[in-house]
Amino acid sequence: MKISEIINNKAYLLKETILRLGFTLVEVSKSVYPHNHINYLSGKFSEQRIKPKDTVKIVEYLSKQVGKPVVEMEYQKLLDRYNKIHSPKKF
Repeated sequence: MKISEIINNKAYLLKETILRLGFTLVEVSKSVYPHNHINYLSGKFSEQRIKPKDTVKIVEYLSKQVGKPVVEMEYQKLLDRYNKIHSPKKF
């Protein structure tokens, strides 16, 4: 999976991926944005202001910590679940 696919999808899927991998938003925020407030990333997610450059930084950080295949696998699971829930129902 490419980062562009993650950028094009819902930001809350990235947030759920962070949480499922065992990280907190504060921990990721301190590592990705060391000069900002510790709740900087949490605020961006709650106000839906996640930009593509934020997504790239977050994915790069997670990939360094747990490995790119793990991040991709967890994100893909959430994306599949999201698509299954939001797909048109067949009767």
